[in-house]
Amino acid sequence: MHKRFSLILSLIFLATSLFAQTYKEWLERSYLATDGKDWAQAEECLRSALRSEPANPQNAWVLSNMGTMQRNQGKRSEALQTYTNGLLFAPNSVTILLNRAALLLEMDSLQTALQDYNTIIALEEENVEAWVSKSEISVALNDTASARKGFEKALKIDSKNYRALSGNALILKIEKQYTESEKIYHLLISQNQKDDVLLFNRAELYFLTQKYTKSLSDINKAISITENDPAYYFLRGKIHYALYDQKTAREDFLKSKSLGYISDELATWLKKTK
Repeated sequence: MHKRFSLILSLIFLATSLFAQTYKEWLERSYLATDGKDWAQAEECLRSALRSEPANPQNAWVLSNMGTMQRNQGKRSEALQTYTNGLLFAPNSVTILLNRAALLLEMDSLQTALQDYNTIIALEEENVEAWVSKSEISVALNDTASARKGFEKALKIDSKNYRALSGNALILKIEKQYTESEKIYHLLISQNQKDDVLLFNRAELYFLTQKYTKSLSDINKAISITENDPAYYFLRGKIHYALYDQKTAREDFLKSKSLGYISDELATWLKKTK
């Protein structure tokens, strides 16, 4: 009986202690949980901080962090609402707008993300992250003119920005300015030799300029880094075909198809290698 009574008292004390946590203490507990990558615990601590002081001017920041904790748990819809709530407290918060825009990209809401990046640029014209992300969306929307202008603007602000340089190289490749594109890819790959996306893009450029041996070397390196990208096998199949190795080309096309590559072009290449 005595042990049971002591246990009840301990639980009451624990509940009282938790209830008595201050706003600052809840935030400190959230930092500890974040350091330990306990996103659920961090989220709950931040939620408790909001409950303890719903009118605290720091709540925009708290909501921004809570949205990120939800995003880390894959709770995208909840995170989107949390970021939006944070903007009600601080409508001109570039940090929250960047967080929401990045989440919208993950959710494939490109046009809505584009609106957030435009808002950020209106608030901070020199924000490189916004210019680069906006330009990458433009590439996805096949608006190469806007993408080019955005990447150029980003490079004026930060001439060494990796994403802006990579994006600019891609635009130059699309516009068939192969020599200039190749120069940028050489520079970037010399600094990032394990970047499979760069290797893939340079391999594609080599393929377009009929440098098939170099193209094959790059795509093999890309596949050795990332083995399950169907686009890589599709490109390698085209390279093997150009090198008159139809059997290996067909194997690559079939591998690409098995990994989920869906394209009318793939069907055409499979017919070529029958």
